[in-house]
Amino acid sequence: MTLSGERTLMVDHGWVPSFSGGLKRILACASIVGSLASAACGQEAGPPAADETAPPLSVQLAEPFLLDDSLPPLLPSLGNPAEAPATTAQQRLGIEGDFNPSADTNRRGRRDPIGSRRRSSASSRFLPSSTLGARARNQATRSGIALGLASVPFMIGDTNAGTCFSLRGIVNADISHPTLTCARLNISENNTAIPVDRVYYSYRHFHNSNSLRAYQFREVYNYDRHVVGFEKTFFGGMASVETRIPIEKRLRSDIISIVDPEVTNIVDLVADEEREIGLGNVSIISKLMLLQRSNFVLSAGLGVTIPSADDVRYRLGNRVSLPNTIVPGLVARNVSTFDFKYENETVYLSPFLAWLSTHNRSRWFHQGFLQIEVAANPSKLNANTAGTTEYFFNGVDAGFSVFQTPGGEPVEVDVFAQTLMRLNLGLGYQHTYYDRSRWISNIRSLYELHYTTTLQRANLSFIPLEQFGAGAGTVFPQFGAVGNADPRTDILNAAVGLSLNLGPLLVTNGVVAPLREAPDRGFDFEYNLQVQMLF
Repeated sequence: MTLSGERTLMVDHGWVPSFSGGLKRILACASIVGSLASAACGQEAGPPAADETAPPLSVQLAEPFLLDDSLPPLLPSLGNPAEAPATTAQQRLGIEGDFNPSADTNRRGRRDPIGSRRRSSASSRFLPSSTLGARARNQATRSGIALGLASVPFMIGDTNAGTCFSLRGIVNADISHPTLTCARLNISENNTAIPVDRVYYSYRHFHNSNSLRAYQFREVYNYDRHVVGFEKTFFGGMASVETRIPIEKRLRSDIISIVDPEVTNIVDLVADEEREIGLGNVSIISKLMLLQRSNFVLSAGLGVTIPSADDVRYRLGNRVSLPNTIVPGLVARNVSTFDFKYENETVYLSPFLAWLSTHNRSRWFHQGFLQIEVAANPSKLNANTAGTTEYFFNGVDAGFSVFQTPGGEPVEVDVFAQTLMRLNLGLGYQHTYYDRSRWISNIRSLYELHYTTTLQRANLSFIPLEQFGAGAGTVFPQFGAVGNADPRTDILNAAVGLSLNLGPLLVTNGVVAPLREAPDRGFDFEYNLQVQMLF
């Protein structure tokens, strides 16, 4: 045997040096295998003849080291497995906490040190935990998702529930009801860019959200929504389908208002029980990952909202006097009845993009959703009205007007919902990591901004009327219009919350506050509780 420098060992086939440990045994085994191969070919095992030239066996070493009984700790003894240092994958990679060893193997079950090194930096910051569950961790590994990305919590999100259905002309009223194009789907709520197997419960309280206004009288009501949902992945965790089933405690769907402040002094905007419990509009959301990197995921999908909530009926009897805004001193005294029935028929389509990113050397993470929501079809409004308006100028009779729907029968008009764009941006910070020995762990804070705007002006529909009159009644003809009285909406809300592991559950608490005033303000504040069970 000859030594060439410190990096190359030249070893003849017929002679085995008496080195220590496993290197000696490996070379001896190589000699035995060579002897057996020679015997199988009819040759006698032994050292080569003097006139034969045997090619040397070259062993390349990554770094110089001394050939003695002590080997570097990252190169355990190759001769006897019992002598190997008792190191785990976590210790070698510098990771603490729970670790999924399948993440270090390739598809054939072999060790993949390259993939292990690539994932170690992200995993050391955002560890796989029961945030995902065993099966979800395996799905994340199979689909190639970095473990750090897979442990980012779900967004808080928000739902805007502002005034978005109005009656103008013969009656002046606003109805903020979740079914009336108001509380529409926000895909970012309790969601993330990564498909996940889960079942969940979400509760949201909107304080002073549902409102009802008739003329100068207005009342506001709280709105509570309970959502039971589940999400199932497909194609090895690359895609999923989610279903959201909302149960709402909201402004009742059959509203009777009596407004007579002059004669009977009765003003009762909701003549019966103000709120009721009912099924909301069910949503189905599909999601597909488009791009995966060690610290970034991009997904796209489509949300579909099905009109499963009850229709809304609004009946109003009024006797009110209103000053004319055009002619000073002119007052209109209106006595009329209205019966409107909104048929909940609109299907909403919501294509979206979702993304999620982490940084290898930071506890911060970012996620977001961009959503466009389009009404696939209008809903119908059946209207039936009749009434009389008397005009007085400085207390003197100035004419009258009588109106009704054609033939005194109900008429049907379309109600169009405006197209919405939602931009939801979130930051999070990892305070503690998952610890299986603790009941509470994996604590993360969430900070979010939610912006909603209309991409088109309101499309009002006009109710046909028959009318005749005299005096001022011929100058100011009656009309009726339905739709969103605000041509444009720009809502900006901020959310802050905390997410943590509570035993096998992932629990998130959040509070949302509006940053703008009415009419771009859907509530005074919102509270959200999310409970996830992942499998």
